[in-house]
Amino acid sequence: MTPRNPHRGAASLPRWIDPDELARSGRWVRGTLQWAELGRLAGAGASGRSPAVEVGVRAFREPGGAVVIEGRVTAVVTVVCQRCLGDMDLDVQAEFLVAAARSGPEAARLRDDFDTIELGCDQRLSLVRLVEDEVLLAVPMVPRHPRRGDCDAEAMHRLDALAGGAPPRDNPFEALAALRRRKG
Repeated sequence: MTPRNPHRGAASLPRWIDPDELARSGRWVRGTLQWAELGRLAGAGASGRSPAVEVGVRAFREPGGAVVIEGRVTAVVTVVCQRCLGDMDLDVQAEFLVAAARSGPEAARLRDDFDTIELGCDQRLSLVRLVEDEVLLAVPMVPRHPRRGDCDAEAMHRLDALAGGAPPRDNPFEALAALRRRKG
């Protein structure tokens, strides 16, 4: 029986990669991750509209000896618009370039040139966590539809009604102006 190569290009991706081994192979790993595997995204208020997250990743050794991981993540993410509080779809196409560090001192040395990821004691990298990180970084902190007209009309009408129904606030300077008029 032939051992299965965890880095072969397949429909689904390996959950863990060995950056050194991937750099030696010189191959791209391409495939998909299912939204159910990306639990941190749901915790951040994002869900998947596309069937899955498409990922391509490769590793190479840079002249200084560091293993660099290059990749691209493509997905349609559903987030909550902070203007109308309705759902909105966001096309995410994130490219990344990070160095894999085997230890804290190596990570500190590489930080000047690259974003770094410190590998665990088994020297493997969670591809799932890397993809989650890249999608989270690609989503704006305050997502909004590009134009107010793109917002959910019914939700905007309810918000406008709430804002219009609020009692007018007293202006603290009106009392001062009234006193000045009486004295003057």
